[in-house]
Amino acid sequence: MSLAAKMYIPGDIQVPCVNLPTDIDLQDIHPWAASVETARQMVQDGKSPALFYFVENSAQLARNAEELLSLWESKVNFWLFYPKAPHLGTDLSRDKTWQQLGKLGPKGTRQVGIDDRWSCLYYKNSGK
Repeated sequence: MSLAAKMYIPGDIQVPCVNLPTDIDLQDIHPWAASVETARQMVQDGKSPALFYFVENSAQLARNAEELLSLWESKVNFWLFYPKAPHLGTDLSRDKTWQQLGKLGPKGTRQVGIDDRWSCLYYKNSGK
């Protein structure tokens, strides 16, 4: 199964990415570096089914938690990318990421491993 299919991304869609690293290979997905405001608008306008948001450690996740909560409350679907240990000196893992963001309300619904350095969690607020 292609990475795009695992991540619910149709072919030929440009996906807006906040904090996009220059060295990540998203295989059959077409990433586009964007501000969070532009990325949010692209999803709300139906130009992309979700946005990608990259963090490197728990401190960066904490600094951006309110922004992520705002996306969740606006029902903007997003994938939260975090490095696998020991890459980039991260202190994040699937469980730590779920717990840290989950304290504010958002609940991850799916995990996808991107490569040997990156994983991501899917957040979709369906209003339930």
